[in-house]
Amino acid sequence: MLMAALALACAVASSAAHAQQNDRVYGPVVNSYLLGLAEELGELEFLVARGEITRQSFERARARLTVARRYVERTAKERREDRVPAFQVLAADELNALGPGLAPAVDELRLGATVRQKWKLVAIEEAPARFYVFEALRAPAAASAVDPLSAIETILVEEKPFNPHPPPPPTAPAAEPEIPPVPPQTALPAAAAHPGPRVITYYLPAYSREARAKAIEGEVVVSALFRRDGKIRDITLVQRLGHGLDERAREAVRRIEYEPARRDGQAVDARALITFNFRLMRVTVQMHPATPLDP
Repeated sequence: MLMAALALACAVASSAAHAQQNDRVYGPVVNSYLLGLAEELGELEFLVARGEITRQSFERARARLTVARRYVERTAKERREDRVPAFQVLAADELNALGPGLAPAVDELRLGATVRQKWKLVAIEEAPARFYVFEALRAPAAASAVDPLSAIETILVEEKPFNPHPPPPPTAPAAEPEIPPVPPQTALPAAAAHPGPRVITYYLPAYSREARAKAIEGEVVVSALFRRDGKIRDITLVQRLGHGLDERAREAVRRIEYEPARRDGQAVDARALITFNFRLMRVTVQMHPATPLDP
């Protein structure tokens, strides 16, 4: 009993010393991100111990988190910035997550290559499977002039001429025309009718007090794995706003209710990007086309 207590005390002391060392090396933003990775790994270990995820899924997710940690630590040291860049860690079969029609050919990927001026390949890691690390290129500064048509939501209402003498109502309802049945051969197959995760319920994130006080507006982009068992895992931030909005967006993704993606009638895992557009007057959400993953 005494030996166990001493071992536990040593482990706690070692963990505290490691945390203090990290505090000296990294700033609060990077430390917070690394802590989130550690918590996500702990959640994965809990799930695999309970049999809620397969060992194969666990190993792949753990490898992805390991690559993300290496990249963030290396970037923070090299750039001497307390900032986590917008990036994605993708396997070869997940490159469609870069955006619709942006998946590059794996054989053509070289360090420094850019994808449609949106993403840059900054690292290729073996962990032990191969992962590609893409960093988002910074968008050019917006012009100072604002087009009012792009800033004002317009609702068009069809106008009908006013008739002071409307026709009298019909004495009997007209018979509804008979609709012929749809031929069986024209029906969509199940896989085409339900190709990706079908969202049942979205939860819009609320503004944080700090973001609203500073009038922060912009987009938060989140990448998430929509598993075949109806649970969302591996939630990562691709584009950040800070000021508490990133955490609100991530929690909103965690609460999404959906029906899994399907391939050949079978439920499969799929990865998708979700964009939250934060505006002081309204918050909107958009889910981009998902990429079904191999079983």
